[in-house]
Amino acid sequence: MDKAIIDVAKQCRKWVENHAKAIDICNDPDLGGWCAIASAHLHDQLVERGFPSRIAYNSHHCFVIVGGHIVDITATQFGERYKKIHVQPLNRKVVRPERWYIGRTFGSVKGLRNYMEREGWPSEQISLEGAQAL
Repeated sequence: MDKAIIDVAKQCRKWVENHAKAIDICNDPDLGGWCAIASAHLHDQLVERGFPSRIAYNSHHCFVIVGGHIVDITATQFGERYKKIHVQPLNRKVVRPERWYIGRTFGSVKGLRNYMEREGWPSEQISLEGAQAL
């Protein structure tokens, strides 16, 4: 995994932690409920720096695919065994645990948000605007 990608992921994790504290919605120190916002931010920051990425979605979780890997900056919500920046090789045939199953991918944040709204995800988990509106 490219060190520059990990550096971007670390910066994004810090950004999400700061917003979670400031907004006080889904204010879980392990970032439960922040996966879509975090993944959208990470995706935008990676693309801005020239790293093609996709936002992966399943009915329970969002994360980013970049450089042949899954990168999840909210994996800590699944327990202490996960680091703040979780990276694992992308293997579309076998994904364990199930939380990193890839149901759909999106090349844009707008596409992800539109889909999540249609699927009925809580607005505070889809965008910062939704979280701040509460």
